[in-house]
Amino acid sequence: MLVLDASFSIPLFVSDSRSQQARATLVALRGEGETFLAPTLWIYEVISSFQKLRHFGKIDTPDAEFAMEAPANFEIQLIQPDLQFSRRAMAWSQQLRRASAYDSFYLALVEERGCDL
Repeated sequence: MLVLDASFSIPLFVSDSRSQQARATLVALRGEGETFLAPTLWIYEVISSFQKLRHFGKIDTPDAEFAMEAPANFEIQLIQPDLQFSRRAMAWSQQLRRASAYDSFYLALVEERGCDL
């Protein structure tokens, strides 16, 4: 199991300079039998990134709409955080002196499942 961060995911769905390497990495990991997990906020971050790319003219609206379908078909288990999970995310944020907890939810999931990011 691997926790998949949204920032790694974007080049899987929208072509940019990192897409070829990200896709090759994904194929290799799947070939090794890895499964992917993420906190539920993953989907919000991915879709928000598509909108940001569209807004700033990096992709057009049809490409953004096409990209939005890809995460729905992507094999990833999204984990809904409970109170304990949220507390671990907050603890990570405090430990790392972060103003927000978004990335810390990924770290809390890594910690909870004993896997890599």
